[in-house]
Parts: sequence; structure tokens; C-alpha cells
Amino acid sequence: MAAVITKKASGASILETIVALTIAAFLFSLVTVLFVQVTFSSISIKKIRAHELLQNYLSETGDQQKFLDEDIRQGDFILKKRVTGNDSLPGITRTRFLIYDNNEVLLDQMDVFMQNEKQ
Repeated sequence: MAAVITKKASGASILETIVALTIAAFLFSLVTVLFVQVTFSSISIKKIRAHELLQNYLSETGDQQKFLDEDIRQGDFILKKRVTGNDSLPGITRTRFLIYDNNEVLLDQMDVFMQNEKQ
């Protein structure tokens, strides 16, 4: 006849199991939230390059006093410059710079009031 094992194996109670699963679920959620925040919070290299290009055209417009509406294609970017005058202040122009990628997604924009010395 087979020997019967009478040794008791100790096991966790249902309460200990629920607490352990709750702690594990909380930690998993916390790690997931941190991962998502770190992944999506960074500024892309494309936006940094677009802002740099926008700053270059802004300084070029001011230096050359070139107040004309333009659409400029530079590599992967499309820069749109729109100039509007002001009737009450004839020497001041409002220049709006918009920079898009090839898919027409707006990456950056800037509104600048400049003194037009040629008027």
C-alpha cells in the first residue's frame, strides 16, 4: 500500500494573496505611466530644427527689410511668411512665420512686429 503523506504544506491566505496582487498591479501601473510620460514628453529633433530655421528667416527678414509674403521650401520644411501692415502705425508691420513639414503638419509659428525702415 502507498504511504500517505500527512505533512501540511503552508500556503498564503486569501487576504495575503489579494494584498500582493494589489501591490503588483499598482507598481505595474506606476511603471507604465512613467514610461508613457518619458516617451511622449520629449521634443522631437524635427521641431528643434524647424524652430532654428524659423529663427534664421526671422533674423534674415529683419536684416534685409524683406517684408513680402513668401512660401519657402527648405529641405523637409515649408516656411510660410505672411506680412500685414498697420494703418494706425505705418512703419510697423506684423509678420507671421508658419513652418510645416512635408505633410503640412504645423511644427512652429511666430508672430513678430517689425519696424519697416523702407517706408
